[in-house]
Amino acid sequence: LMRRNPSHHQQCGEDCPVESVSWEDIQSFIEILNEKTGKQYRLASAAEWEYACRAGGKHRYCGATDAYTSAWHKGNSDHKTHPVALQNPNAFGLYDMNGNVGEWTADGKDKYYMVRGGAYRDDLDQLYPHLKDSWYINTKEEYIGFRLVRTLP
Repeated sequence: LMRRNPSHHQQCGEDCPVESVSWEDIQSFIEILNEKTGKQYRLASAAEWEYACRAGGKHRYCGATDAYTSAWHKGNSDHKTHPVALQNPNAFGLYDMNGNVGEWTADGKDKYYMVRGGAYRDDLDQLYPHLKDSWYINTKEEYIGFRLVRTLP
């Protein structure tokens, strides 16, 4: 759709998360995607992201008690991204809510927006569902990506 993949981890393949994109890049992508599909995609709010992550439970990680089977992190990632859906999903059937790449959300203030979920480079204590990180909207890091939600009619 954007004619090029900006990801730093190109060797990961086509089933990997797109990373190295800023919050502003994602807004441009969403605009083009919505125009092309006629649907309404967007970033989740931080509250929506946390609800989806917890999946109705109170687990230590996103729907799981064991981050080694549900998330890519510093202890099991070999310091790189991995194709999506290789780890166990949470109770909502969502994969990689923790680890792999942190995910931009729609929530922010004064050009700083929240990233949730932790990444492949993070320690286990950086994957907890309640943790938030704020980044400047132009930030492009090889461990920050995104997850879209679609508004239904």
